[in-house]
Formats: sequence, C-alpha cells, structure tokens
Amino acid sequence: MSIAYVSLKCHEKSTYTLNFPPMHRAEQVMDRKIGQEESDDVRRQKPGDVRRKQPEEVSQLESRKVITRYLSPCCRGRGLEYLDIHKYEDAQKAEKMMICPMCDFNGYQELTSHEISHVKLQLINGLSIIHSIGSERILKQRSITRPWGESYLGNDYETTKFVRENTTIPVMEIMEYWVSDDTQWWLMSKVPGERLDLVWDGFNPEQQQTLILEIVDYIAQARKFTRPTPQTADGAPIRDNLLGSMNRVEMLTTDKEEWFARITPYLTNESDSQKRHLKEDYPVKPGDKFVLTHGDLNASNILVQDGHVTGIIDWEHSGFFPEWWEWVYSLKMASGGYGRLLLAELGKRFGAYRKQYHFSLDYAKPKGREQATSNSKIYKSRKSMK
Repeated sequence: MSIAYVSLKCHEKSTYTLNFPPMHRAEQVMDRKIGQEESDDVRRQKPGDVRRKQPEEVSQLESRKVITRYLSPCCRGRGLEYLDIHKYEDAQKAEKMMICPMCDFNGYQELTSHEISHVKLQLINGLSIIHSIGSERILKQRSITRPWGESYLGNDYETTKFVRENTTIPVMEIMEYWVSDDTQWWLMSKVPGERLDLVWDGFNPEQQQTLILEIVDYIAQARKFTRPTPQTADGAPIRDNLLGSMNRVEMLTTDKEEWFARITPYLTNESDSQKRHLKEDYPVKPGDKFVLTHGDLNASNILVQDGHVTGIIDWEHSGFFPEWWEWVYSLKMASGGYGRLLLAELGKRFGAYRKQYHFSLDYAKPKGREQATSNSKIYKSRKSMK
C-alpha cells in the first residue's frame, strides 16, 4: 500500500510535504486517485515526517491532483486533510470521523470550526477524570457512586481546602466545587511543575534527598493537626481505604470490640483461631492520636520545579488516621529509589511501624489467597493447621 503525498500550506504560507500512512478509508480513496508510485526514499520516511520541498518538487506536485489546504503546522486530524468539505460525500465521511469520543466531536465540526479547543482530557484514573482548561485551570470530575453501589463523597475537597487554609503545604486552589448528576466537580488552579515520577531519575542523589526532606517537612506540618477519633477534615466518619476489601466499612476506632463487630461479616474465610489472632493484634489503643495524613505519597502525586517541591496533590485518601498510617501506606505503595528514601526519612522522623504493616497484610488478605506475611500470627496459625 503506497503512501500519499499531501501538499499543505502552514500559517507562514510555506509549502511543506507531509507523508501519512493510509489509516482511514478516506485516505485510501485519495491514494487511489493519485495513482502514483512513490520512490523508495519516500517509502522509507516515517509517518509525520516534514521537509521543505524543492522548487521542482512543487511543480511536480501541482501537476498531480493533490488537495492543497490551509492548516496549522500540526495536523488537525488523521485523514481530514484529504477531504473537500464542500463535497457532499466528503462531508459525510468527515462527520463519521470521531475526533473526540468523550464529547462526540467529529471531523466535520473540526473542519468547519475556526477555533481549536483548549479543553483537553488530561487523565483518566480510577473513578476520576481530569480536564485541562487552557494553561491555568483544571476541571476534575469524580463519581460519588462506588463500585459496590454506595454513595460516598470522599475526602479530597475538604482536606485540600483545610490544608490550603491552615498550612503552607502547596496544594491546588479550589475555585469552585459542586455536586450534580451523582458526580463531584472541582474547578482548580494548576500547580506549576512536573510529576516527580516522570523526572525523578534526572536528579542527582543530593537533589533527590533535598526533595524527600521537603516532602517530609510538609507532612510534618499536616501531622501537627490531631483528632481524638478517625475522621475526615470536616469531622465526618472516614472509610477504611488502606486495608483492602474492608473499604466498605468505617475506619479503625479506639474501641476494639466495635471494630471487630464491623469487620466480622467480611471474615468468611478465617478460622476462629485466625480471627482471635487478628483481634489480639489490633494496632489502635485508647488514647492514641489520629493525625492529618495524606495517605498516598506516590511520586505521581508530587509536583516539582527547579529542584523543589511545588505541589502535593490528590488528597483523596487523606484524613485523620493513626500515626502509623502514612508510613505503612508508603511501604505498600511507594517504589524504587524514591520509595526507599521516603520510607527512610518518614521512619527517621515519625517512626517505622513494621508490626502495624504486618497487621495490615493480614487484615487486607483477599478471600481465598495467602497474603499474610511470615511474621504474622495468622500465617503461623495457618502453617500449624497443615
């Protein structure tokens, strides 16, 4: 299948040649109309290659029936440049070309529009979708309906608002928040910088340690705020979003009996001995503090610029949790060199909670799977039963 030449004129009105592989039926139709055997050097060019044509090439192209159209230097849709919007058949083909399936924006609308949208789909992550609006705003949408059928607003909005008003931790400014059609919406200002997971390897060890220290300093600010019980920033009951499938129930409490009564319906695969060990290992005691916790210090939630932290985002898993929560969650989620340095500094500043980590593995054990660690009582009780 041959590659068709398309002669374009950019805004500077210089003539360029773009080579496109036939990806759409409309492209193949135009390719057959040209009926031109391309030379080997053209065939070897990659899709999207752009080069300035020599004068003799321009005259050769003008003798061929090639569509010439004024477009921006970046092509506005694969196959669209082959169509003449004034022809009925081409207009129909353009209408069937889906440019954006999220909003049903098609090729006909693209060719007849004098504006290019500056609203872009930036990220789809779990239950959230983030739209970029121009260069300074973000629109985030998140369903309040969970996969198990319940409605839950979550913690992101209230915690971000609380942190912005009470600390110097760099977070997004929420300009507007509302709920409609079972969906939460945030209109926010962008935080400058790049995601740390994308640029981490570009920093030397000294710069990496500087970033880790800044992150932990900000976390120390959050931990100064405490509550007598687990709760969200606005005082609402908080869900268990760390310890596996138990996220349908409310968070750990200082009352062991109350907590065990909540989780018992989900312990369908454990023996009485295993349940007893789980209850004995309960890591929360009366009088424990519950500190403001981010809950997901993954490198993708840290923004950096010029070697410094410019933003800590995505407070979806935040709230007032036991003091060990941040370290345990980071041990579960953070990875690579970033994860090792973060855990070391968190452990140095606030303590390393390995016993609570082993408890979390027992507690979060998926039904029917051996998830407990060799240091846990449940694991040892299973071994003794064999």
